[in-house]
Amino acid sequence: MASGNRSRRRSGRTGDGDAIEEMISEGLIEAVRPDRPGALSELGMAEAHLVSAERVLEIDPTLAYTALYDATRKAISAEMRHRGVRAKRHAGMHVKTFAYARRMFVGLGIDDSLGVLERMRRNRHGSEYSVSIITASQVRRDLPHAQAIVAKIDELLAG
Repeated sequence: MASGNRSRRRSGRTGDGDAIEEMISEGLIEAVRPDRPGALSELGMAEAHLVSAERVLEIDPTLAYTALYDATRKAISAEMRHRGVRAKRHAGMHVKTFAYARRMFVGLGIDDSLGVLERMRRNRHGSEYSVSIITASQVRRDLPHAQAIVAKIDELLAG
């Protein structure tokens, strides 16, 4: 199913289908039915999360960081849903989702933002499962990266 969706990519890059097939064979992702309405709905949630992150940044930085992290993850998931793939449903789904993004969106003008995905995942994980404190400065540092990724995916799905 994923290979039938190759022409939907707006980046015009060749080899996207090959990368998809490689990630499927590596067990990172699996093919599913493409779902444009679901993808657009999920992207809308991501955009709303960014607004929420900005609104609560000063009063609850941990919640703001979780919102920007979820915005990024949901935007990537929306692009995957649109394409007809998803992260394999086992442990490490967020890791797989971000690995997908780092492979598929490289060279699209958001490489710096893709480079901080692992830091964002570790920060959010620490705040959820440990006593790591998220500060407003951490949110301010990573919010533009989340915004850039969501905006790029919005652009990719616009067509």
